[in-house]
Amino acid sequence: MIRYANVADNVVIGVYEYASAVFDDSLVEIAADILVKRGDVYDSEAGEFITPEKAQTTEIKVAITSAKVAGTEQGDDYRLKVPVNAVTEFTIELQDAKGEVIAMDEHFALPLIGVIGQAGRTVGVDFQQGIAQLSISWPQSGEWQISEESLNMYVDPAQQKYTFSGLAVSVYE
Repeated sequence: MIRYANVADNVVIGVYEYASAVFDDSLVEIAADILVKRGDVYDSEAGEFITPEKAQTTEIKVAITSAKVAGTEQGDDYRLKVPVNAVTEFTIELQDAKGEVIAMDEHFALPLIGVIGQAGRTVGVDFQQGIAQLSISWPQSGEWQISEESLNMYVDPAQQKYTFSGLAVSVYE
């Protein structure tokens, strides 16, 4: 296996193993005897990974760039109103502080928090090169939310933080 660090703005945002060589400008091969983790700094001139004395938090903005309900674009509304059995289609980007897409491949288990007595749901989201397409069907009425807090519930806050403005989904009959 070959280990690579995914580096954005000289900061390691992910560590991956591949069975064969991968050629991607955002990936840096890691020697077998080197320990590298998210938040480490990559000095490209020296070719070294540096662990900061204090953990450096990398902020990654999660941006919904498109939200469609039954094929109709919803604009920038924080709250989507969805009829039962409709499908919502999202385009989601992982962005840096400048709003540029971070070319990282990640898989998330995205928690949809149920409100007003509604059971929560978890959906899988696959980011490729920092962009994900997600379709969710809504077979029953109810209220769900996605918050910045829920996105970060399993993330080490000393290393990484996802920023997100939040989303509410109201499914009606």
